Order: sequence, then structure tokens, then C-alpha cells
Amino acid sequence: MHRRNDWYDAYKSLSSALEIFPDSVDICYWAALNAIDAGSYESASGLLDRLGDRLSSIPERYLRGIWRAAGVVGNIQLASAAFSQAKAQGSELALDAVGLRIESALAAQSINLCPIISVGENCQPWMLPNRWGLRRPSDIGPQSSMFNLGQSNCYGVAKILRSLGENFVSPEYLSVKEYPQRAPCPTNDTFHYEFNHELGKYWLENNYENLISRYKSRISNFHKFIAGQQRVFFFYSDRDGDINSVVDAIIEINQDDNYSIVIIDLFDGERPSRLRHHDRVSYARLRFPDKDYVWWRPDHHDSDAGVYFERSIRNQLIDAARI
Repeated sequence: MHRRNDWYDAYKSLSSALEIFPDSVDICYWAALNAIDAGSYESASGLLDRLGDRLSSIPERYLRGIWRAAGVVGNIQLASAAFSQAKAQGSELALDAVGLRIESALAAQSINLCPIISVGENCQPWMLPNRWGLRRPSDIGPQSSMFNLGQSNCYGVAKILRSLGENFVSPEYLSVKEYPQRAPCPTNDTFHYEFNHELGKYWLENNYENLISRYKSRISNFHKFIAGQQRVFFFYSDRDGDINSVVDAIIEINQDDNYSIVIIDLFDGERPSRLRHHDRVSYARLRFPDKDYVWWRPDHHDSDAGVYFERSIRNQLIDAARI
């Protein structure tokens, strides 16, 4: 199931096995990682806490996975503890740059920051702020939005924003995309959106009942982000498309002026049009560290080049979100 990216079913199967073998580090570890890939962060946090109580007896190869996973759910203290344990064991994987990121993340959690809201176009605006400590564990649920874990493009994101999530998970708008050697993926073709962390039969059964249930709260959350407290909308794009359409949509839906927008543009080509100037927009055109860099691969974002690349994005977010 894990190899087919059917992460939710893998997590549930492993959780059942853990009830029979409650002391198994292997089962607990893989259950936690599959829960994260399935977007079940609350469950993953509980499983990681169980591992955190036993770090001194956990093999080096698992410590790396624990510090990465703990960062994703905003538990920087656990990430730090796992990294320190790996360092003490002489792990070659415990690079100084990773230690720098964890130290920076710990420091960030003492800074008063406003919510940083992902607006796609992929998972990076959700993952990166968590990994760098820009959301505390208590922020993970409240700052969740319908853009957390999926992929779209500029045009799809603009449509989703303007709709405020209406029909985002309506069954008549959903279809199933099949990939070789991969679990089926629910898709909203109208919004150019793939739910690529909700793969497998669990999310499809009973006319998408479980998918609808999950996104109901995320859509409701998003409605709270268009007025009230200071907030930052974070858009990260490495696909072709007109970023102006996303900016225009964000401006249109907000009901007050207490917000800003951070845009990271990584598309290696010419956009249909240049981004128009807006006082509320912080824009950076960046390049990946090298042509083979894959932003979602842990061995890439944990590399020296990956950490320093992400730090430049983190700095922009800190500047925008500081209260």
C-alpha cells in the first residue's frame, strides 16, 4: 500500500498492528510516516510522541525520518531531540545545515507571527513554514486550508479562491485519475486540482464521503482567513501560468486590508505577463539549487543547498508575518 501511495490505508493497517505489538518501533515509525503522507497530522503527532520517548534506543536510520516528520507537524522540539541523538551517534546524515534549520525553527517559535495561509499551487507553502518553525503545533489545525496537500496551477488556484471552496469537493465535480503502479487519485478537473495525498479507495468510497468530510473543515477554516487578524497568503509556483490571476483573486475575496501576499516564483520560463505591482505583494523570482533539485524530496531539502535555498524563502515569510 505504501509503495502505491495508498498512505491512509497503510497508516490504518499499521495502527491496527500497533495495537497487537505496542512496543514495536518499526510499526510505530512507519505508521507515523504514512499518517503524515495521508495528511492525518493529529494521528501522526501522537505516534511521533511515542517514538520521542524512546529516542536513545532508536536506530540511526529512523532518527532522520523522525526529525523530518516532526518538523512537518510543527514539533520542532522533537525534531531537535532526534537530530541531536543522531549527531551523538555520529550520523553522517546529521548535516550542519540541517542543525542550522532546526536552530532557526526553534528561534522562530518564540517570534510573534501572524497566520501564514497556503494558497498552493502545491504542498510547499504548507510544508516549508512548518519545517522552519513558522507554525507552532497548535497552529497546524487552525491554519489548515483546502490548499494544504494537493497540486494545481495559477488558473486553478484563482478559480478555487474566487469560489471560496464552493463545489471544491462536490461529487459532481470530482473524477478519478488513474496512474500506473499508484493508487487512484481524486481530482477536480474544473479547478485543475489533484488531491494527491488522498489516494486510494478510502477517499473514493460512498461517493467521496471521507474526502468531503476532511475538506469541509478546511474550507470552513479558509473562510475565516479573509477578514480579521493580520495574515499572510503564501503562493509558490513552479508551473506556467499568470500569477496576476492569483493575486487578483486574493485581493477580491478579502474583506479588509489586514493581509499581505508572499509569492515565490520558480517557473523556469517566461510567464504570460509580468506581475503587476501591488503594495501588499512580496515577490521573489528564485531558482532551484540545481537542475535536478526536487523540492519535495527529503534528501534534497535536507542537503546543504536545499537548506540555504529554503532559508531565503523563510526570511521573506518572517518579514511578512512578523507582528
